[in-house]
Amino acid sequence: MLKAVRHAAELVGSAATRRSRLSEDAGALQFLETDSLGLPDGLELEWLGVSGYRLSYEGQTMYVDPYVSRVPLSHLLRRRPALPDPRQIERFFPADDAVVGVLVGHTHWDHAVDAPAVARRYGCKAYGSQSLGALMRLHGLGDQVVEVEPYRTYELGPFE
Repeated sequence: MLKAVRHAAELVGSAATRRSRLSEDAGALQFLETDSLGLPDGLELEWLGVSGYRLSYEGQTMYVDPYVSRVPLSHLLRRRPALPDPRQIERFFPADDAVVGVLVGHTHWDHAVDAPAVARRYGCKAYGSQSLGALMRLHGLGDQVVEVEPYRTYELGPFE
C-alpha cells in the first residue's frame, strides 16, 4: 500500500512540473538547433524527443532509443499495454531511410516500446539487452534482435 501511495505522490509531482519541463525541453531544442555540435562532416544528428535520436551518415541511418509513440499517462494509470502508435511510427520514420540498426540503451518503456516497430519497418536488427530480446520475441521478431555483450564493438554500416 505504501508503494502505491508513493507512486501516486510522484505522479502528482510530475504533473505539477509538466509545464516547466516542456519549457525546458523547448529551450534545449532551440539550443541544439542553433548551436554547432562540432560533428564530423556529413554526420547528421536529429533529436526525436525524450531519449531518441536519428544518426545519419553516408546515406545510412541508425536509431538510438527511438521512442515516439508518447503513450498517454491515462493508459499507464489504467494498466493498458504500452504499444507503438502506427501513426507516430509513420510520421517519424521515413520509409526510404536505409536503416542499419536500432540501439536500445535499456528497456524502460519510454526507450524501447517503439524498437520492435522500427526494426520491423526497416527489416533491421535491434541491439540491446536480454530484456530487449524478450520484447522483440513478444512482437515475433526474435530473429531481428542482437543481445549485446558488454565491451564488444558492433559495426552497423558506417557506425561502430
